[in-house]
Amino acid sequence: MLRPKMSYQQTGMRGFTLIELLVVIAIISILAAILFPVFARARENARRTTCLSNLKQVGLGLMQYTQDFDERLPPAYISYPENSYTYPNGSVGSTATWYDMLYPYVKSLQLFNCPSASQELTYSGGHRVRKFPYSYNYRRPIDTQTACDNTYNCGVSLGMPNAAGANLASVEDVSGTIFVVEGSLALTQFLPGRMPSEADIHATGECLTTQNGTVGNWYTAECLRARHLDTMGTLFVDGHVKAMQWKTIVGSRTDPNVIRYWTTASNPLR
Repeated sequence: MLRPKMSYQQTGMRGFTLIELLVVIAIISILAAILFPVFARARENARRTTCLSNLKQVGLGLMQYTQDFDERLPPAYISYPENSYTYPNGSVGSTATWYDMLYPYVKSLQLFNCPSASQELTYSGGHRVRKFPYSYNYRRPIDTQTACDNTYNCGVSLGMPNAAGANLASVEDVSGTIFVVEGSLALTQFLPGRMPSEADIHATGECLTTQNGTVGNWYTAECLRARHLDTMGTLFVDGHVKAMQWKTIVGSRTDPNVIRYWTTASNPLR
C-alpha cells in the first residue's frame, strides 16, 4: 500500500532562509580571506627552502671546484673557439659560464633553477647569460677607480671574464661576501648608479636595462630579484646560504653595511 507523501510542514523539516544562506557565505568568505594568504605564505616558504637547498648544493660544488683549481674561484666566463665547448644538454658553443664550470661538480640542471622564478628563466642546460635565475657577483663594486682609491675598499673581483678567478686567500671576508644571489642574469655587480627600485626587485622574467641610451643586458644590481616574501636566496663565498632581506643587500647606494656584502674587503671604507 502506497504511503501518502508528506510535506515539509508535516515532517517538521524546513529549508534555509535567504538570511541564513547569506550568513554562511559570509563566514566562508571571511575564513577564505584569512586562510588563503596563510596558505600562500606557507607555499612560498617551502619554495624558499628549496631555493636555499639548491644554492647550498651549488656552494658545495664551488668548494670542490676551488680545491681542483688551486683555491681559485671560477671566472664569469671563458671564451673558446667557435663551437668547441659542449654544454650539459649536448649543444655546443664558444662561451663557458661560471655555472657550466660548476656543473661537473653538481651534476644537476635543477640546482640552477629557483622554484619561484618565472618559466621564462628556466635553465635547461644550454648556453645562457640572459634569463638565468642566479647571478654571480663577479666584479668588485663601485663604478670609478677614484672612489675605490679614496673612499671605498673595493677589494678584488671574484671572477673577471677570461681570467683566473680570485684566490680564496685574497677574499678577506669569505662569510660576508656574496658569491651568488637571486636575479635574472647570470652575472651582477654592485654599482651605486645602477641600483634596483622596489619595482625592479619584484619584477619577473627577463631584465632589460638601458646604458648610454642602449637597451640591453647590463650586469648590474638592477636585475636582482626578491622572489620569496621580500627575501633573496644568497650564497656566500664560504659556502653558507641565507635568505636575505633585499633592503639589507641592495637597499642603499652608499651605506657601508650594504656595500660590505659586495666587496671582498673586511672593511668597505678606507
